[in-house]
Amino acid sequence: MRWQDLELLEEIGLTLYERKALATLMVQGMADAEALCREGEVPSSKIYQAMEKLARLGLAEIQPTRPKLYSALPGDEVVDRLIEISRHSAEQFSKQAEKLKATFAAHSTSPGTKDIRGSGARS
Repeated sequence: MRWQDLELLEEIGLTLYERKALATLMVQGMADAEALCREGEVPSSKIYQAMEKLARLGLAEIQPTRPKLYSALPGDEVVDRLIEISRHSAEQFSKQAEKLKATFAAHSTSPGTKDIRGSGARS
């Protein structure tokens, strides 16, 4: 797997290390932090935070063992979850955009009104 193939995951907010950790885990199936660092080229100082986020997003599971083991979910479940995350993000964006639209409409400038900086409107 090439790291460039994972750029799509950046669109849902995964960092480079999170993308590498997820891809490595998907290939390995189950791994500890040391293996994920070694195989995924993720610094040991970043792996635990990356895996916590992946687990929080429902993209990986943390096994309650010592040392911690991380397990991959089936590929189709991961892709379905990624789609769900993306849809949720798009819905949130749409809601915020509607609020912005209302704000713009309420403050639209017409001739003779002040612009946002407080000076007269320019033609």
